[in-house]
Amino acid sequence: MQFFDKILESETFGEGDRHYFVDLCMAVNHKLFLRLTRSDRIIGDDGEVHYRRQTVRVFDEQLGMLIESMSNVFAGERMSLIVFIKYPRFNDKLPVAG
Repeated sequence: MQFFDKILESETFGEGDRHYFVDLCMAVNHKLFLRLTRSDRIIGDDGEVHYRRQTVRVFDEQLGMLIESMSNVFAGERMSLIVFIKYPRFNDKLPVAG
């Protein structure tokens, strides 16, 4: 019997002491969910390395709404301007206003 979530697909990105994980998982009840995790490497008062992790799970019933919401945010004019200025390598992928 399986007691843990199964990771079906996974992506990770980050740099330095901060990393992000995007995992498509299957719960023990066989429902799909997206797990978004941020992991920060910190040095504790004891001088030891620790990791602080924050996780959000979005289950299959809301995945479509999450994707639609994120698409709307990234298609907005302010986000396009931020991407244009901060990430010029993506300029040819931005939607054209008009």
